Amino acid sequence: MRTQFTVVLLALLVSSSAATGESLPDHCAILQISQGPALIRQCSRGSPTDASSFWSPSPSQVLAIEQRLPELLRKSGHNIKLSDSRRQYVGVTAHGKKLIYLNSFPGFALDHFKEQRDWRTTALTVCDGGDVFWGVAFDPADNLQMIGYETLDPAQGASLKNWLVKKYGPPQHTDPPLQRTSTFVWDKPDEIMLSIIDGVGASAMQSKQD
Repeated sequence: MRTQFTVVLLALLVSSSAATGESLPDHCAILQISQGPALIRQCSRGSPTDASSFWSPSPSQVLAIEQRLPELLRKSGHNIKLSDSRRQYVGVTAHGKKLIYLNSFPGFALDHFKEQRDWRTTALTVCDGGDVFWGVAFDPADNLQMIGYETLDPAQGASLKNWLVKKYGPPQHTDPPLQRTSTFVWDKPDEIMLSIIDGVGASAMQSKQD
């Protein structure tokens, strides 16, 4: 039985995906900067915070990220089929850094809309959709990659924590529970923040440096 999820779809004007001669694959789209706030407003996974502005990445920058995604996902330990996903890109400036944010979701998510909407021009946000809904923030200046992902239930949240402990050792910092949420932080070799919500599941943000 397919897990139910809530979809928040915000309207847009026109796509900015670049009339620069360099085309993107059919599964990719560069959204207009007006869609930036909606794209990073993820309700159940990590995403860039304190955004001061948004900008449009070039097709060549997006293509460079696309080439690295298989290795990035393999290193993160997630078995996700890229061929089944659609990916939206926007540039965001957060904490003084220019990042390119990628929002990925499976094609079947589009079947849940009552009206046909163009995902190439409209930010799509899904709550509690599972690990097939994920995001990456990439810093083109220093190859810093941030991976955001989530789990669907308490058992998966516990499994995610066990997997991180097995791979990276015990967390360096543990914050006391706040409103049913416990936070665990790893400082090295990657920066990882894992939040486990009691009785619900978990979300994590992992920063990787090449």
